[in-house]
Amino acid sequence: MNASKTTSTIDFLTSLLEARLRADHPEAFQWLWSFSNLSPEISSSKIKTAFSLAPRKLPKQDLIPSNEEIGQSLEIDDCWNLASWSVDQAGRSLLLLWHSQVVSHEALQRDMKLLFETGEVRELVCLYQLLPFLPSPQDYLFFATEAIRSNMRPVFISLAHGNSYPAEYLDENSFNQLILKAIFTAVSIVPIAGIVKRSNLALTNMLCDYAHERWAAKRPVCPELWFPVGCHLTTLAQQDLHKVVQEGEELSITAAQFALSSSTDLLSWISISKVYWQNQNTG
Repeated sequence: MNASKTTSTIDFLTSLLEARLRADHPEAFQWLWSFSNLSPEISSSKIKTAFSLAPRKLPKQDLIPSNEEIGQSLEIDDCWNLASWSVDQAGRSLLLLWHSQVVSHEALQRDMKLLFETGEVRELVCLYQLLPFLPSPQDYLFFATEAIRSNMRPVFISLAHGNSYPAEYLDENSFNQLILKAIFTAVSIVPIAGIVKRSNLALTNMLCDYAHERWAAKRPVCPELWFPVGCHLTTLAQQDLHKVVQEGEELSITAAQFALSSSTDLLSWISISKVYWQNQNTG
């Protein structure tokens, strides 16, 4: 269960949105707060429409949280990237959290299922970023695995980046597939929470196999790949990393050396990631 986290998130988003809407956007404030205390039957009948209408009723501007607000969000969930949220996304999230407090467990599952099955891209992004804050997040594992398979890049990234859900709730195979999907689709794996904790022998073997395939095709290997490998070294992985040190280019050599030392210093890996993706975008 996740009741305490859900309650803390409701209180925090309520305060956050009231500060941004009450004085400057009174109509938006009145619209949103009209859903704050509905009966279960009315809430279920209105939630899909309200969720869809939110971007038309609420400002789409960025939240632009203060340092204090960011600190408060990280106390609730240390992966929460509040700076990436917009006002309408926060409003949508608050609607669903209010809804979760008045309907039954079964009704919430039913209503969330409908939203996941009918949502467009921005709606799905909101739903996946909200997963860690819902009551009983484990109820939505099926939809999380659907995001891993999704061809919609923003949807996949909403689950992968700055989201505590994968590390907390995915099983080993699903977490490994998340890492591999990111590698395959040129999405950075460094912002994926829980790599150090969730790295495993199967993932190391899969990533080394992928590196071998890339080398056989004379194609480069993203230096980030060695981050989870270094967290769970095998004899074969060490051989591969020594090969990179001997034959690779500068950034890959640095990554391989970090991996060989089993370095889990996130700032070092962020530095490698930043340089790599800058080079990719300008290359």
